[in-house]
Amino acid sequence: MDPIFIKIADVRGGVHFINISHIYEVEEIVTAKGKERHTHIRYYSIPDCAKCQVNKVITKEFPTSVLERINQLKQNS
Repeated sequence: MDPIFIKIADVRGGVHFINISHIYEVEEIVTAKGKERHTHIRYYSIPDCAKCQVNKVITKEFPTSVLERINQLKQNS
């Protein structure tokens, strides 16, 4: 099976292409003052490797929309 990548724009204007099989957590974070909400997407450089490097992308996209896009990519492959 070929890898499936999702395109994520981060809060600083960068763009990341992440293999969806490497993602292990999508979490919504609210700032201390409650004014901003960000989504943290954590993923491994190598899938299912607890000792490997963990990467994190912070985006303003809602976690539900990220998860919906991942599910659509899985269904279309």
